[in-house]
Amino acid sequence: MRSAAPASRARAARGGSGRSEPGRPVNSHRDTASLHGVGLGLGLDVGGSGTRWALADANGHTHAQGQAPAFSAMQMHQPDTAAGVQALLAGLLRDVRRQMAELPGAELNLAELQGVRAGITGVSTADEPAAVQLRQLLADGLGLPPARVWLGGDVELLARSAFAPGQGIVLYAGTGSMAAHVDEHGTFHRAGGRGALLGDEGGGQWIALRALSAVWRAEDQQPGQWRASPMARALFEALGGEDWATTRQRVYQGSRGDLGRLALAVASSAADDPQAAQLLQAAGRELACLARAMQQRCGPWPVLLAGRVWQLHPAIEAAFRADTPPVGPLRHLQQPAHELAARQAAQIRP
Repeated sequence: MRSAAPASRARAARGGSGRSEPGRPVNSHRDTASLHGVGLGLGLDVGGSGTRWALADANGHTHAQGQAPAFSAMQMHQPDTAAGVQALLAGLLRDVRRQMAELPGAELNLAELQGVRAGITGVSTADEPAAVQLRQLLADGLGLPPARVWLGGDVELLARSAFAPGQGIVLYAGTGSMAAHVDEHGTFHRAGGRGALLGDEGGGQWIALRALSAVWRAEDQQPGQWRASPMARALFEALGGEDWATTRQRVYQGSRGDLGRLALAVASSAADDPQAAQLLQAAGRELACLARAMQQRCGPWPVLLAGRVWQLHPAIEAAFRADTPPVGPLRHLQQPAHELAARQAAQIRP
């Protein structure tokens, strides 16, 4: 067994991020259990709020995992943003290889990467140019043939990992929102997930944008009214200022994940502000619309709830349940998508 992890990695394993370098992942840790010669799979989940990866064996034991900044396949369409994605992905893969090399038994070549399953926000189809390029970057960075790298959207990854084909619907609500189902033939079906301009109803970014819109409409009618609104005070505190310039910069220049996290401020004020509570209830009803749309198209399958919006406030799930006909037990995702995907990736064979 190799020497103990440095202090920075020990802090990360306890939940601290430590300091990060440009292009390098943060908050990673590894398990010290022996591999006993089993193969590993890499699961990669890239959403609006961050990137999470795991190395696991086919039995579901996670041997290492880590986090990195978020990125999107959409960034591959412009040379300047594509270069940033490539640098970030290269740093992440270096961390994966390093941690594989530090696993017990690695010096005996017992740790072998069988394959990769990656879900990346912004990917619509596996054969679009951005997806093809990202798959090749993953394959080259890990020394694998592209055929052993599966790549799709982040919610598609979750739907294919959480249920056997034709068994259920995933309703994801994080920065964005989407309902997804994989039918018995392996075909992926989706409802929603069209981004902040065309949809993502009920997601964190949707909640934040509507809350800010309501606050600034009230300010147009009576400047300074925000002081009497618990929701407005919570939002402005999270933004770091109550002036329009501060809001404008966050909305139009910040990342999707940063904007989505403002939903936390809405949820924190719901007990004292009826407007915030009503907005959270509206989010639950919008998410119910997605679930019903998918059940209407693909069948009355049970629904699995995934994503951090479900943890914001009980009002969201209560409104969702009130608007969704029960089909079997309503469950929450228990194991993260990147860990589920890593287990499946370990079963990929040449």
